[in-house]
Amino acid sequence: MITFNHLTKQYDDTTVVDDLNLDINEGELFVLVGTSGSGKTTTLKMINRLITPTSGQVLFAKQPVESYPVRELRYNIGYVLQQIALFPTMTVGQNIALIPELKHWPKAKVHKRVNELLDSVDLPHEQYRHRYPKELSGGEQQRIGILRALASQPQVILMDEPFSALDPISRTQLQDLVLKLHDKYHQTVVFVTHDMAEAVKLGDRIGVMSHGKLLQVDTPEAIQTNPVDEFVSSFFASTTNSDGILEQPARELKTFGKATISGTVSVKSEQPIETVIAQLQVHERVNVTSDPAFSVSAAEVLQYLNERLVADKQ
Repeated sequence: MITFNHLTKQYDDTTVVDDLNLDINEGELFVLVGTSGSGKTTTLKMINRLITPTSGQVLFAKQPVESYPVRELRYNIGYVLQQIALFPTMTVGQNIALIPELKHWPKAKVHKRVNELLDSVDLPHEQYRHRYPKELSGGEQQRIGILRALASQPQVILMDEPFSALDPISRTQLQDLVLKLHDKYHQTVVFVTHDMAEAVKLGDRIGVMSHGKLLQVDTPEAIQTNPVDEFVSSFFASTTNSDGILEQPARELKTFGKATISGTVSVKSEQPIETVIAQLQVHERVNVTSDPAFSVSAAEVLQYLNERLVADKQ
């Protein structure tokens, strides 16, 4: 369905995507995961021509994306952003119906499609069709954003960190919704996230990116059992939820702090906290190089989390 052939994107002297080669299959829920600046969102935006590659090629349905008129290409590719971007002066029904109407669907077909989609995500159309975005919660607005992307039955849905601004409960509900809708409609989905736990939950396959390079592509199970390198291994093992609290399966927490590599590793202070926790999965201690420098161990992290949990209960 989507093919990247030696895809590269550069800005001046900075290479954001570096010689990427990848095939995404029709009907697949494919997740691109990586830390900030890894190139995953840039890769996503080259599919629907929001960004033009420096070299290489993106194929959509076996044709170069630049061979399609831009409007035609984007009519066949739904797009869901973190910024929900519903039109505030349009009702829920009008927001969902936008692309089908632009594609000149019959009014009766549009009306039926809107009602069907609302009912499928537990937003009864009698109650929600005529509401405005400001009358909805953040999670409900993002549901409408997903439905708008699905409404015209595009061949591909692109989802760029769509849930990262939501609370944990809404995020979990919407992850479940994506799985439900994918199982029902079988559209090809390319989902970008920095959260490996989200990637593992959603992806048929996962592509792990770092510094513009695609390090490994495989099923969640295969990456977990056979990571290509230490970065993939540590990134897979360590994820945090939106509150910054360590969020791992209980079996992994049992081994947290039991270093597989002795000694200390250093990371720069501008690196995300996920990087520190990832390194603590395999090293005894992490030095954070800043002014002044400081260091932390897995035991100290667990003590802090325990104290925070106790304080929250009081």
